[in-house]
Amino acid sequence: MKFLTFKIINSQIKDIIQNFLTYVTIALPVIIYYPIEVYFFYDYDVSTFQYLISFILNLLISAIIIVNIHRFVILKESNNFYNFNNSKLFLNYFLFGIFLLIFALAPSILTIYLTEIFIDLARDDYFTSLIGFIAWSVFLVICVIISLIFIMMIYPFFAFALPKIAIGEKFRIADIWRETKGYRITILLQIIIIFGPIFLIQILFDDTINKYIEIFMYFPSEILAISCLSKTYLLKYVNS
Repeated sequence: MKFLTFKIINSQIKDIIQNFLTYVTIALPVIIYYPIEVYFFYDYDVSTFQYLISFILNLLISAIIIVNIHRFVILKESNNFYNFNNSKLFLNYFLFGIFLLIFALAPSILTIYLTEIFIDLARDDYFTSLIGFIAWSVFLVICVIISLIFIMMIYPFFAFALPKIAIGEKFRIADIWRETKGYRITILLQIIIIFGPIFLIQILFDDTINKYIEIFMYFPSEILAISCLSKTYLLKYVNS
């Protein structure tokens, strides 16, 4: 399976290099928007209205880019990337993507919230016994495990359901999990291999990486990851 993963990543790196101008054209809205987002919205707190606007705009623009990448890789559609006839596809992708995102991240958000409560309680000497401290710790570990399981279960839906929406193919949600059989591990490995080195660099050089360098690192990786998901879907379609 790992060899299939490296084969997919390698093929899409070559595809991006060979069709560089096409990918730049597809990514143009993000290339224009990201500097604006960094300048106007980057420092706002998550609970602010400005952050909400930024988040929604980011998702909308990302939906347009991702749909066009899927259509280019899967359907070989190399023009009319911003045709208004595809607006329904963009909207469907956006709405279904938000649904999956909320479902996947809800346990993680709850875990983060409970962890903050746990830290505050520990700081205020709330735990008067070792048993209470251990019980909370075990509970948080279980929450983390559940969060990871949710992410591992939902992400294959991103890999197969969202490309179907992008190319206008109808599907039943109940069938998606069955269709991802045999490809779930490689889907997860792609993300680990593509984004793992970036996470490591961020941890090691956190003090020297500013917001512009961060965008420069993540943006090409995001394009590659989406292209790899399209390729994975294409392999499944060809082999079925």
